[in-house]
Amino acid sequence: MGKLFGTLNKAKLLRFFIMNPEAQASLADIEGTVKVGPGLLRKELANLVSMKFLEEKQLSRPNARGDRKIKTKVWQLDGTFPFNNDLRRILNYDIVEDRMDVAKKFRGCGRLKLIILSGLFMNDATGRIDLAIVGEDLDRRAIDRAAHKIEAEIGKELKYTILDTEDFNFRMFSGDKFIRDIMDYPHEFALNKLNL
Repeated sequence: MGKLFGTLNKAKLLRFFIMNPEAQASLADIEGTVKVGPGLLRKELANLVSMKFLEEKQLSRPNARGDRKIKTKVWQLDGTFPFNNDLRRILNYDIVEDRMDVAKKFRGCGRLKLIILSGLFMNDATGRIDLAIVGEDLDRRAIDRAAHKIEAEIGKELKYTILDTEDFNFRMFSGDKFIRDIMDYPHEFALNKLNL
């Protein structure tokens, strides 16, 4: 995707705003999600503002203690940019196409039994969850790190859950609403050692 848009950083930035069209994001907000240094980020943001893809605004936000307001520069997707829908389709394409590689990103996170992809990975914004990870001896910190890497690539926070195999099986076969909500919406297995 980086080749198409010139740099991987620009592709990540485009995806961040396309996936979060209402976001009014500060430099720190964007940097925290897309994991691009502030120098490169400022350059790419200025470029996207000049193309009228983004709007730059000044907002008053409470400081860390909440006792006074400070002016903060934020950027937001310009809803009038004529190619937003086309960009959304292009930028979502590789998420949907590469979804089966997701399991590889969680290697070393425990004894994985099942990875269910839904929501964002199925191009379904209405899904309750994007990713369910089931297994034994799961390293939740390693899973969180892997999920944050995926979030940086796609530019959007993932909705995901981590379940022990025993807990998942109990919920699955007792008709648990949360599991039914996952299974009733479009989904795929990136890993399925439970033979579901």
